[in-house]
Amino acid sequence: MVGGILGLVGVTITLFYSFFNDKRSKKFQLQLESDNENFQNTLAIQEHERRIWMKKYEVLVQLIGSRYDFSSTEFKRAFNSVPAVFFDSPDVIKSYKNFYSYKSNSSVDDGLANEKLVNIFVEMYRDLEIEENVDETDLEKIFDTN
Repeated sequence: MVGGILGLVGVTITLFYSFFNDKRSKKFQLQLESDNENFQNTLAIQEHERRIWMKKYEVLVQLIGSRYDFSSTEFKRAFNSVPAVFFDSPDVIKSYKNFYSYKSNSSVDDGLANEKLVNIFVEMYRDLEIEENVDETDLEKIFDTN
């Protein structure tokens, strides 16, 4: 009889421990799944931000590379994409609008137009956080192959 009671107590303790352990295990598993989902979301956001950064960088390089000829297809294409690519960069957009409105004027001083264009480049460098070694005087120099 004592053996039966001890066996029943042992089974009860085992069932209680098993239930408690199973509950902890499920909670831990849910936490792991949540952490994994958060990690995957973070990776997706970082990848999206990297792609936007690369697109911005490509536009900057295209603009700088074709700045010697405002009428070139490359320059126009890159310049027209600035509002779409730098949509979240108010300083770049402001410089862009400033240059565009000045360049749209019939009487344009090329020196001032170049200065306004360089200002766009500087703002783009800042937005991309790569302005550390940028010298505005280098951006003003243009190597013209014509």
